[in-house]
Amino acid sequence: MTIKVPIDKAYIYKNDKKIINDSKAVIVNSRTYLPIRVVMEAFNYQVKRDENSRSILIDRKNRRKNEDNIMPLHRNITLDNKKIKINGYKINLKNN
Repeated sequence: MTIKVPIDKAYIYKNDKKIINDSKAVIVNSRTYLPIRVVMEAFNYQVKRDENSRSILIDRKNRRKNEDNIMPLHRNITLDNKKIKINGYKINLKNN
């Protein structure tokens, strides 16, 4: 499987098939930020939003117990002279 995520475009490619999305990948301060839902769904993950905790829940479809390596990631960035706090996840997509 090949996933391509062009910067500043509202789509990705999965095995050369274009998948339209409502957000874009961006680079801020030499870091690349991806539209999490469309990218994770391309890797066959389920993505849900928990409104109560303001969190994104990511789970592999038909996953085996302890198969995934998902670690919390917290960053502070500056975008257009505004400080933004980002809470997310670092996800190891390699097979163990």
